[in-house]
This record gives sequence, structure tokens and C-alpha cells, in this order.
Amino acid sequence: MSERAYGSADDATYVVVEERDPVVTYLRFGIALVIITILVSAIYVLVQGVFSDRAPQTALESSIAIARSATEQLPANGQAWGDYIRLLVVAEEYGKAQEAIADARENVAGASLAWVNNAELRYLIATGKNEEAVELAPRFVQQDIDWRAEVANELAQQGVRATAETLPSDSTVELWMLKATAEGGVGDWESAIESLTFGLKYQPNSADLLALRGNAYLAVGDTEQARKDFEAALKYVPDYAPALRGLEEVQR
Repeated sequence: MSERAYGSADDATYVVVEERDPVVTYLRFGIALVIITILVSAIYVLVQGVFSDRAPQTALESSIAIARSATEQLPANGQAWGDYIRLLVVAEEYGKAQEAIADARENVAGASLAWVNNAELRYLIATGKNEEAVELAPRFVQQDIDWRAEVANELAQQGVRATAETLPSDSTVELWMLKATAEGGVGDWESAIESLTFGLKYQPNSADLLALRGNAYLAVGDTEQARKDFEAALKYVPDYAPALRGLEEVQR
């Protein structure tokens, strides 16, 4: 770019005129055109939803994709199916969750089905079908008891002393928690307290179970027992938000 002056220093009409290099002008125009093209393309892609078709765009979508892949690699693994269904429920993809439950029941057998049972209860609760969950839960509990007894017998044959009640099992604790949640959902708080108490037999230091039972006690007006449960939960998990909120509710 060059400058040319017209007039003189004494002339009021003294003007400086910039003469642009045509190559620079063309380059600027080309860059602007490229930027505009990219923006238009991006808008088109967003409108057409191409991004969602190509790859997951959020952490939750990525987790779902990974979990789905796990079920494809380990189709007989109930825990893999349970994790996948749980994530679909979190994402509120209930149609896919229902399909996954059916697929899981075709591929999973034995004690591993406990995770699928829990996933189905979680799906029913999330979709507001608490009554159906309450009806299914006792059958799932009995299945869990039978499976645990089988495992205990197998261990006994190997010289390992164990009972169905003492076998550690996260799926069993989760089952009692979900059963209680469904019972609370239909207003049967006494049954919910009983279910949570059973769960605590397997995992007595569970802050989740204690806080949930504290809320159940609050629902039936037993503030003293509720306070004990909330305080017990805080011993295991200090600053546990549900327990702190429960204590605030007790003190009102």
C-alpha cells in the first residue's frame, strides 16, 4: 500500500490518499470469503444435526457409547448391561433403555441378571411407574436370595465358609435401595424403612442407605430416628449433602 499527497501544506484541501495493492485486496477478499463459507457450512451442519450423527458431543453421550460397546464385547455380562441402561435412563432415553432391557434378558443368565433386574427397576422409577416397580421388586429379591445361596454353596464346596447374608454384593444393596425408592414413590414409607434396613445389613456403613432411611423416617414423623440416621451417615461421609439437608429438616 502506498500514499500520495494532493495539494500543498498551505492548501486547506490537502488530502492523503491510500493506494491499495490489488494483490492484498484480493487476499483480504479471499480470506473473508473463506470465513463466510465456513460459518455458513457450520450453521448448515448444526441445523442438519450432522454432529450428533458423527460422534458423541457430551460426556454423557461418550459414556453411553462406551457402555454400549461394553455390552457388544461382553453380551453375557449383566453388570455391563446394567451400566448401559442406567446411563440411558440418566439421559432420559427411555425408549432405548427399554430395548436394552429386553436385549439384556436375551443374553444374560444366572446371578449376573441381578444387575439387569436393578436396571429395570431404575427405569420404572424414572418413568413414574413406581407401582409396577413395587410389584416386581419381591420377585427380584427372591431371585437375588436364591443366587446368593447358590454362590455360598459353591464356595462351601471349595472349603470357603460363607452364607448368602455375608456375601458382599453391591447389586444386592442397590436392589434394596431401589425397592425402597419405589415404595416411597407410592407412599409406603414403612415398607421403605424395612427395605433400607435390610440393605444396611449388607452394607451398614452406607451413607446413601442411612440418608434415605432418615428421609423415610421423616416422612412418617419419626424425627428422632431420622436424626440418628443422618448423623450416622455424616460419620461415614462428612459434609454429605443429603444428610446435612435432612438434619436441617429435623431442626425445623
